[in-house]
Amino acid sequence: MYHQFICSDHAKWASKNPQQAFLKIQEMQQIAETFLHHQQFQQAIPYLGSALETAELIFDSRLESPQLTTTLTCLSIMLANAYSQVNKATTGQALLDRINSKMIGAASYGEDYHTKIAFYKHCVQAIKEASLDLFETPKVSPKAKSLTVH
Repeated sequence: MYHQFICSDHAKWASKNPQQAFLKIQEMQQIAETFLHHQQFQQAIPYLGSALETAELIFDSRLESPQLTTTLTCLSIMLANAYSQVNKATTGQALLDRINSKMIGAASYGEDYHTKIAFYKHCVQAIKEASLDLFETPKVSPKAKSLTVH
């Protein structure tokens, strides 16, 4: 897997130390959330990207857990939003598509685990809704154009 945000040493460390890496993911997410709260989207992107790539690495090693899966979903939506805010919608959409594919693939591996499948499907739905919210422009109906506000 190509890493845009993390170096090979970090990737190796995260693979060997998934629990410690998850703590780093949470730290990076908190820092990014502070930037997002202050509308500093460009500054949040490296933290979100590093956290997401680290989470993906752990997830791809089949060391998934509900907390990791939720974090991966959340990070992908947050990063896609940050990209959309800095006029990089194509990058954000590609990111959501990639994570969506991971969730669908994970659901196919868990055929014997109905609870897991339902959980992955929930994550897929969240990603799909975020994608529509961020990157699809809803069509305005003719009635909506004629509404006036008093």
